[in-house]
Amino acid sequence: QQYIQSRLDGDQQELQRLMAQADEVAQINRGVKEILTMFQEMATLVDAQQETIDNITAHVASAKEYTGEAVVELQKAAEYNLAARKKMCICATLALLVVGVIIIVILSTTGVFDKK
Repeated sequence: QQYIQSRLDGDQQELQRLMAQADEVAQINRGVKEILTMFQEMATLVDAQQETIDNITAHVASAKEYTGEAVVELQKAAEYNLAARKKMCICATLALLVVGVIIIVILSTTGVFDKK
């Protein structure tokens, strides 16, 4: 009977050790599941951020293209402005000549240039 009792005690200790080991394995399993969930969430976040980065990259490329086009348009505008100034100067000179000729004609008809 003592042998049976010692055997029972040994079996109970072995059972407790196995139960503790099973609990540890279950705890490790839960930890691995948590890590897996965190990695999946991180992968989702990285994908979302990559989408945002791709959008930003596309916007930057568009802005660069628009800026290049704007530079060309500004150069054209500067050329047109210079041409318009030249035309305005020519028109002003012609207007002054016409006014001068009209004044000379008026003065000559009134006899200002006649020698007395």
